[in-house]
Amino acid sequence: MPDGDAPRCKAFTYVKAGVQNNDRVLCYLKDGTPAPVLNANVDSGPTLANPSVGLYSGLVETHVDRPDQDYRSFDLSQAQPELCREACRNESHVCKAYTYLRPGGGNPLPRCFLKSGIPAPVASPRSDSGINVGP
Repeated sequence: MPDGDAPRCKAFTYVKAGVQNNDRVLCYLKDGTPAPVLNANVDSGPTLANPSVGLYSGLVETHVDRPDQDYRSFDLSQAQPELCREACRNESHVCKAYTYLRPGGGNPLPRCFLKSGIPAPVASPRSDSGINVGP
């Protein structure tokens, strides 16, 4: 990304080769953070996240923790980070981000941490996180 675009770029979308009738990959830089849409042919994410600490599934930052600023945490019945993301969306009036902790290491159930702010991302092999960009 050219340095002149850095202050304006809030999110990105990477489109795989061949998707838009083109043999090349495409990258779109966004001046806002639009609501995510599930699409297997693209990878997207906010630029607040550091891409070197995890991979993006388009909706969840994998292997990323956003420590601190928890206002609520709870165990989940299934090991699915999307359940934590949905809980954050359901409390969008206060939830700005979330972290999902995989079971293991003394924690038998997956756990969800809802955040009142957007903490900086940190690499974590047991965590997935995200920013609430919903309505």
